[in-house]
Amino acid sequence: MNNLNEQIINDCVYWLENFVEKPHKFYNFEFSPCPYAKKIRIGKQLLIKAFDEGSFLDFVNSSIDMYFESSKIVLAMLAPSTFDTVINRFRLKRLNKVLVPKNSYLQVGNTKGMKSRYPNDDDFYMVILVNKLDMVLEGSEFLKKHTNYYENWTKKHLQTVVSDRENLWKKYS
Repeated sequence: MNNLNEQIINDCVYWLENFVEKPHKFYNFEFSPCPYAKKIRIGKQLLIKAFDEGSFLDFVNSSIDMYFESSKIVLAMLAPSTFDTVINRFRLKRLNKVLVPKNSYLQVGNTKGMKSRYPNDDDFYMVILVNKLDMVLEGSEFLKKHTNYYENWTKKHLQTVVSDRENLWKKYS
C-alpha cells in the first residue's frame, strides 16, 4: 500500500504541474493556470495525502487535523473516484462551516483525464483541496481588480470557485 500511496502522491504532483499550473487542452484552454500553485508546490507549502483504506470520512478528518497541526498552506487529498458521489460532496462541503472560522476553505473536484491507480477505479481521482482562506480571497481579489484572469471562465465555474467561497466567508467568519 505504501508504494501505491507514493505513486498516487506523485500523480497529484503531476496533476498540479500539468493541469493546474499550465493551461491544458483537456479544459479547452478555458481556464488560466493558477498563478499560486507553483509557488505553493515549490515552496513546500503543500501537504498531499492519498486515501489508503478504512473510512473515507475518517481519512478526510484525520488529513484535515494533520493540516492544522502543520504550517502548510494547502492540503490536497486524493481518493478513488468511487467516493465522488453527491452525498460525499455534500458532506465535504458542509465541513466549511467548521473550516471557514479557522481561516480555511474546502473545495472538491476531480482529475478527469488522468488514469487512477486505485484498483477497480475510473479514469480519474477525486480531489479535495483545503486552502488558507485569507490568502485565497486576497489573491482572488487581486486577480479580479488587476488582471483578466477570470475573463474566459464560464459563469458557472466562476460562481462555483470564486463567488461561493466569498459567500462562505461572509456567512461563517
